[in-house]
Amino acid sequence: MGINFNQTSKRFLVYLVLTMAIIAGGLLFWFNQTKTHEFAGSVERIEGNTIFATGFFSENGQPIPDKEDKKANIEILVNSNTKLTRLVLKIPQGVTMFNTNDLEKEESLTDLETIINDSLRGHILGIEAVLKKGRSDRKFIGRTLYFRVPVFSE
Repeated sequence: MGINFNQTSKRFLVYLVLTMAIIAGGLLFWFNQTKTHEFAGSVERIEGNTIFATGFFSENGQPIPDKEDKKANIEILVNSNTKLTRLVLKIPQGVTMFNTNDLEKEESLTDLETIINDSLRGHILGIEAVLKKGRSDRKFIGRTLYFRVPVFSE
């Protein structure tokens, strides 16, 4: 005993399978476009509107299991939709140990030019970022970039 499909049933089945494949592909594309990645590390250099950084990925602020010690070198593209924030940590002169919670801080929205100037002054810039996947596993588009800038007072 077998199932006998007529020509109309076969066409319907083919259309149904194709429609499901298109919907699945669209959902996968949408998911990859909207999924964000969290990253924390340090800025190595800035070239044009691309930030080269080294650090670690996380999920919901926690290290990713089995990837805690896998340092990543990535490129972050800054575009007109990227939100940039600069946190200046004022470190007193001559202090060798301190708690960052006790330091005077100054937080402000910023632009890439200010961050470039900070890096040219020799400041070691920390970065926390929310990123959108780019063209490869190393290239991302910045959504929110939070720079930590230590400044030693005189």
